[in-house]
Amino acid sequence: MKRAHSNFGIVAGIALSATFASAQAVSEASREALRSEDRGRLTAALAEYEARAAALGVEDLRALAQAMRDVRVQREAAPELHAALRALAQEHPNQTLGRQARARAAELEEQRRLVQLRRVSEELRAQGAGGVDQWVAVARRSVELNLGRGLSNAEVIDATVLDLGQVFNTRAQLRIHLGEYQRTIHRLPGHDPLLDELLADLERRPDVGFAGYGIDREDTDFRAELHDGTSNQVFHSNFFLVLGYAVGKKDPRWAHNVNLFHETLERHGGTSVPDWRASAVGIEVGRGLRELREAGGDPRRIPAILGAAFSREPERYTHPWGSEGPDYTQLVDQVQAESRERARHPRGPSLAGRAVSRVQEGLIRGLNGVYGDGGTQR
Repeated sequence: MKRAHSNFGIVAGIALSATFASAQAVSEASREALRSEDRGRLTAALAEYEARAAALGVEDLRALAQAMRDVRVQREAAPELHAALRALAQEHPNQTLGRQARARAAELEEQRRLVQLRRVSEELRAQGAGGVDQWVAVARRSVELNLGRGLSNAEVIDATVLDLGQVFNTRAQLRIHLGEYQRTIHRLPGHDPLLDELLADLERRPDVGFAGYGIDREDTDFRAELHDGTSNQVFHSNFFLVLGYAVGKKDPRWAHNVNLFHETLERHGGTSVPDWRASAVGIEVGRGLRELREAGGDPRRIPAILGAAFSREPERYTHPWGSEGPDYTQLVDQVQAESRERARHPRGPSLAGRAVSRVQEGLIRGLNGVYGDGGTQR
């Protein structure tokens, strides 16, 4: 995915060059006001934008929207562009134009939030953090930002799961693979309607935020039995978390069958026992987050759950919100125990589940001997 180098001069200049003839000068004035924290100068600069925004027509706004789609903004749009759109939405006498401006302003806000989440991963990676640490930190920031949007707990959990999918899997990957599930297995009787809702939400989201492939370090912070020797285990595990969340409420067997298919018959998937285990844990963690959603539970539990389920040092995640925040020691102990049990028996701890797990592990190891693995077998 290409990273578009975008700022107000590029985006607004492309879309609104005829209307914003002196946009660069106003932009510099606003930036100077921001730097100096001089509210009077800032107000004057934004008032200039409001005056220009009020002169915009429907075609101008459409051009701006098209420019935003074309460049796939990977960096945050300048604050001045947000201000111009907000002023247009609030002040313009044309109600249709105002509604369109509100929609574009909301899209920019969504872009900014997803870019912030991507930067959390990038900055931690630059400091040498492992994959689980990045995963947990992005989840924490996502929950924090989504709580600030005035959403219900269930809506925050939905948004956070999709945020994790966009940052670690890409919006395109989620749409392709969840869409394939929707077109096939999901058509069976008794399907879970949440998948339809999440896919509809993905359609509305901007295509930004991906942190990249291979984000983990060689001495990973994943537990050994969940790591296949590659640097891409967050990508793999997080997808199955999203799948378990979206479709595993009533019957997780199909999600686990997708995991088995990926590790046996899907030729680009590889044949890796650690991948199979990590995916099984991801599915069950996703199902646990779904239960949290249905119960209206506190989304601040999500970072602790992720760290407990996947990290080789789960005790580090008992206080993900700091010493003054909730103590999740008991939760971490519980999730860690369940995760280790699931890794030992990916198809469940019952007698039947253990038997099926042994057969499937033997199949994956056998195919590994024929085709090679998707990583280092353990």
